[in-house]
Amino acid sequence: MKTKKFGLIIDSRLEDIHKVSTAVNNFCSQLPLNSEEIFGIELCITEAVVNSIKHAYGNTPGNHVEVELKVYPEYLRIKVLDKGLSMSPLQLEEVCEPFVEVESDGVGGVPTTGRGLMIIANIMDDVSYYTKDESNALIMIKNIRLDREIIT
Repeated sequence: MKTKKFGLIIDSRLEDIHKVSTAVNNFCSQLPLNSEEIFGIELCITEAVVNSIKHAYGNTPGNHVEVELKVYPEYLRIKVLDKGLSMSPLQLEEVCEPFVEVESDGVGGVPTTGRGLMIIANIMDDVSYYTKDESNALIMIKNIRLDREIIT
């Protein structure tokens, strides 16, 4: 099987998120994935790009956010790269806890922001983060099997 790759660079503007979402959906629709899997991948990539724009670049336009997807026989590897402020690796470790504890007052104990990494950690099979040579990379792995039939 020939390796499939996809890459996209956008400006660090929230109004450009739809470009990422549309392109990722189109790319993933060419793979043997069901609609739920495609939605989950698209959601995770969108959340990661939003985090780069908001947190790494402080909502300042004029910077690049890069998305790379590479398909392997058993998994899809996604990289979201930026050159903004780096995230503490501890942030990723904290959200990988299996449960969010809710206070007895119900939804009042659930945070209203900062859930993007939690969504990513719960949908993806592996998530890692590193900073090297002034570039930050969030790596997401989604296990897939390209030789299966899709039942929708």
